[in-house]
Amino acid sequence: MSSSIFSFLQLQVNRYVIPIIITLGNIGNAFIIILFNKRRNNSCSTYILWAAVMNSASITLYSVNHGDPALYSLIFCKFHPYIPQTIFGFLAYYNMKPLHGRVQPISSTLQADKNALQQQYDTTINEVNQRLSDKATLQISLNETRDTVRENNQYTFDLEEDIMVLKESLMQERNEARQEKVRLEEEIVRNSLSLLFFKY
Repeated sequence: MSSSIFSFLQLQVNRYVIPIIITLGNIGNAFIIILFNKRRNNSCSTYILWAAVMNSASITLYSVNHGDPALYSLIFCKFHPYIPQTIFGFLAYYNMKPLHGRVQPISSTLQADKNALQQQYDTTINEVNQRLSDKATLQISLNETRDTVRENNQYTFDLEEDIMVLKESLMQERNEARQEKVRLEEEIVRNSLSLLFFKY
């Protein structure tokens, strides 16, 4: 029962749906052929153009006269997905050969530009590394100079403190020397008076 329903549905699809698909497919392929026939200057448009031609030919020849050949031939059922791929592969190969000939000089020019840019990049990187190295050297020198200045400032501060201590000590010794001088002068006067007194 179910197999007869499927057979009936398959017959109706073959009778009504496939002609619609063929018609719409051929109309779409015709538009593609018209559109890309004017733009055959690159390989992609040529590839799409011949793909539309082959697609239109295959759906028209096989489906109109014989229906779906995959229903009748086991070999075709197994291999028919590979046939368009093989044809399109050959078309792509033959369309890519001229493109490869056009791209080769551009590729060599781009390779030369790439080499020049790589050399410029390497030179720039070397200059940046050299500048970073010089900056690091200057930073180290600046740190050493800063440490030296800090040590000299500390030494100067210590010297100023020592000078202040020496000044205070010197002033104290002067005061003591003055006091000693006054004491000695008084003693000399006393001794002089006592000598005069004993003399008379």
